[in-house]
Amino acid sequence: MGILGGNIMKYVEIPAKISGIYKIIFPNDKIYIGRAKNIKARIWEHYSKIDNTPCQNALWKYYKIYQEIEIEILEVINPYDFEVICNAEKKWIKYYNANNKEVGYNITSGGDGGGDGISNPASKLSQEDLEGIIKLLKENKTNVFIGNLYNIHPDTVGKIN
Repeated sequence: MGILGGNIMKYVEIPAKISGIYKIIFPNDKIYIGRAKNIKARIWEHYSKIDNTPCQNALWKYYKIYQEIEIEILEVINPYDFEVICNAEKKWIKYYNANNKEVGYNITSGGDGGGDGISNPASKLSQEDLEGIIKLLKENKTNVFIGNLYNIHPDTVGKIN
């Protein structure tokens, strides 16, 4: 286990098959802190997977313009240990305040891998919206119809269902 810090690189420069904590640095100076069993593979997932999170939306926006985003390996954790890596992710998100919308794109305090539903600061839905969506689902409205109405992806409607 080791801390690298200050080692800012492009995707192609990331060593293969290292696990640990990484920071994506966006051109708007916001950041995203993540954890991965294979950092290089996880960064590739960020580039190639559309999941409609604040980080993903920003990554696609800036990637289209700049073609490359800066990445910093904050901490190498080899061998991979899930509990250690989750605690390290929490530590770094707190250190950088990366789940503050003004600073970063993390939507949780880390270590949990998921959002907090409508309590999540990045959520587009209020409790009232959620109740409306559930009502429309009970009326057998399609996910596409509901998604267009609430400006969310139909897959999100499916997850609510």
